[in-house]
Amino acid sequence: MARLFDVFAHRWAVMGLWFVASVFGIMMAIAVGILLPAISSELDLTPRQQGFFGSSAFVGNLFLALPLSWWMSRYRPKMLTTVTLALGAIFLFVQGSAASFAILLIGRLGYGIVTLAREPARALLMPQWFAPREFMAVNSVYNALFGIVVGGGLFATPFILARAGDNWRTVLYVFFTLLTILTVLWMILGKERANDHDTSQESGGEFDLLRRVLGYKDLWISGFGFLGASVGWSAFLNFYPTLMLEANQVSLNWSGAILGVGILAGGIAGIALSNIVMAIGSGRRKNTIQALG
Repeated sequence: MARLFDVFAHRWAVMGLWFVASVFGIMMAIAVGILLPAISSELDLTPRQQGFFGSSAFVGNLFLALPLSWWMSRYRPKMLTTVTLALGAIFLFVQGSAASFAILLIGRLGYGIVTLAREPARALLMPQWFAPREFMAVNSVYNALFGIVVGGGLFATPFILARAGDNWRTVLYVFFTLLTILTVLWMILGKERANDHDTSQESGGEFDLLRRVLGYKDLWISGFGFLGASVGWSAFLNFYPTLMLEANQVSLNWSGAILGVGILAGGIAGIALSNIVMAIGSGRRKNTIQALG
């Protein structure tokens, strides 16, 4: 047991565990698109209700990203991660046991909010364990794990659903169990490390920092671009399986495989692009981003 703790004292092991817990949580939010036909059939959801349910986990990105990130950055990253993972597991259980659309929607909305609230922990942990010049490499590892876990989860979810007798509640209970296990692992093995950046700021200083950050034009431009991409991406992931099943009689297994391969390819491409971006000069990075857009 002491050896296990020694291993997790290593910075890559700590961040790796956080990455795995984080991307598993995101995968569970995205994989609901695979479950949507079964959920709609049991609860008799209208297309509008399906849209509300599918998008509710991502609504926080539009309305709560800035205030949540600013507020949650006040808390220690290990505690913030533990609480948000635990709450995420609870909201998954709420969705799995929901007897009405209202309860289902509340569980989905709550899950999306706590998933978003966990993100500041990454920004707080990375400077504790890595130098700024290493951030690109760390983010590329996150992108790779995102592709592997989310892509693999989308591929596996239809098979889990089939083994559960098309019972979407059982799949959500499986997700609840996995997220609970990851929560316990993080509680035991997650670590922080104090450094020069790990200092609290006065309230006035925080507001001044927020004002200065929001003063960057490039931040607003890239933010609006990411917003558009997120809206299109979330809509596609939520409704593609239902569309293919109802319009073209394509099974959920195939839809999950198609979505999974696309996301896996994106994760692999993220590693390659991070190396390319670091290799080229700073003056050409703008052109690279424009070309990818």
